[in-house]
Amino acid sequence: MNYTQFQAYQDRFVRALKAVLSERGKDAEVSEAAFPAYADSNSLIRFLFWRRLWVTVNFLESHGPYEAMLDFGCGSGVALPLLAGFGNRVVGVDINLAPYRALSAHFSFGNEVEVYEAKEHPLSSFPDNTFDVIISLDVLEHVDDLRGVFAEFCRVTKSDGTVVVSGPTENLFYRIGRMIAGTEYTGDYHVTNIYNIQKVMKTFMETKTLATLYYPFPLFKIFVGRVAP
Repeated sequence: MNYTQFQAYQDRFVRALKAVLSERGKDAEVSEAAFPAYADSNSLIRFLFWRRLWVTVNFLESHGPYEAMLDFGCGSGVALPLLAGFGNRVVGVDINLAPYRALSAHFSFGNEVEVYEAKEHPLSSFPDNTFDVIISLDVLEHVDDLRGVFAEFCRVTKSDGTVVVSGPTENLFYRIGRMIAGTEYTGDYHVTNIYNIQKVMKTFMETKTLATLYYPFPLFKIFVGRVAP
């Protein structure tokens, strides 16, 4: 997928997001699934959220195709159709699929995408060595038990598989940006930041930085992990 194609996908998805927002408003469920951010009228906020997705998809596509891919904390499902372009099996899992279901009324995700709702132990139903790739974009800052999550990532990922995570830095620049963006971007439900996530990630797998958005004022970071053979 080239960037023009990605932008066309973005436009279609934003139209669907706006349709849901017009029906439901910015309630807690759609806000936590980042509907307002992906469809924000502020072009900078919208760019930052879509840029994380573009960087991740571009990286993975350049190393694909893959047999099986997982979006952990899939939220609205924004990444799933993109992953389906170079994954034979694409799975999304989340503790709450209400945002995905609301969006499905306005956007076709395709029959090749599987989604599962799991309130507790969301990966327990998957056998060992199931996935070639796991992505978790702006999800793990909500998670208390990071070690438990990464242990499960390693269990369900094939040897030499790939894990991509992104998250907010929660630094001064991020906090100022959040204040400027408005009250709906409080971040009150974040329990950690991407730097702490990286520290835990490094204890489970070889980890490197994929992107920093943007130097010298880092707001988000994206890391890639490689599960040991």
